[in-house]
Amino acid sequence: KRNKAWFFFTPYFDRLRTSGSPSNATSLTPTPNGLTQLAAAFPGNPAVAALNAIGPYSVKAGNPQPYVTATNPLVTQVVSDGVTSAPIEFAGITRSVPSLFNDREFTGRVDVQITSKDRVSARYIFQQNIQTGATGRFAAGAYVDIPARDQQIALDWVHTFSSALLNQVRYSFSRAGFGFEGGSFANCTQASINTCPTGISFQDDDLNFGMQNNLPQGRIINNTQVQDNASYFRGRHTFKFGGEYYKQRSPNVFLPQTNGTYLFPDFNGFLQDAPAQLSLTDGTPKFNFKEYDIAVYGGDDWRVKDNLTVNLGLRWEFSSQAIN
Repeated sequence: KRNKAWFFFTPYFDRLRTSGSPSNATSLTPTPNGLTQLAAAFPGNPAVAALNAIGPYSVKAGNPQPYVTATNPLVTQVVSDGVTSAPIEFAGITRSVPSLFNDREFTGRVDVQITSKDRVSARYIFQQNIQTGATGRFAAGAYVDIPARDQQIALDWVHTFSSALLNQVRYSFSRAGFGFEGGSFANCTQASINTCPTGISFQDDDLNFGMQNNLPQGRIINNTQVQDNASYFRGRHTFKFGGEYYKQRSPNVFLPQTNGTYLFPDFNGFLQDAPAQLSLTDGTPKFNFKEYDIAVYGGDDWRVKDNLTVNLGLRWEFSSQAIN
């Protein structure tokens, strides 16, 4: 509307699909044939049950196959649970995890001249995306997605008191949230962190599997800012003064080792349920970090002469810390 209002809006979409490049692991793990041999030789063994539940071949995405080359041949190892021994087929593993990226964004803004002395504007930005198969142990079948959602609103009001005095008030709020969750174990999210698979590691050349000890995790960053800026003109002086208040609230979900990581010396120790080490963390996985910052300032742009201006000013800030 001429001399009164201006509107702007834009949408944006981005979609990307990839078939995934091969992820190869030369560390050894029982092949599908080896899993059948284990089930026959060690019925009811909890290690065999863990392999079938969270092991590399329990995740079918990416078409896992034995990784067999001239330098990484198929091998047969005799393993034992301390009572029974059996030859089991081992090999490396390869898989190609497909990935997608979906992004949608919206931006809107409006400026309105309410009166001859008041002008207001508002802006809103929205973005939501997800990248699947983003990070983790791809060959072992333990990887996560990265979902994200960001929003921001900003308000601005400029009021002219007189030809000598102008004031601007600004407000903004933004929220950015993202996580490392889901993926190959869809129910392994921040909200259900204690249902995620444990981690199984080996000291020899056997393949580690299960969820990595730092996943899942995520955070939401809430930023609020209020600012006031005033300008006063008198003679050869332009006085500027104001201040701002800033608040950040960032709840994080992160508790490494919350589902435990077992370290076994070798595959025999795994079958015998004899770990060399268990790492386990107990506690709340959510931390509500907060931070408050304030600042005030005052200044004078003094035009001493037509070709000389002196800028005088002082600013004071206080910044707290979210964590020490």
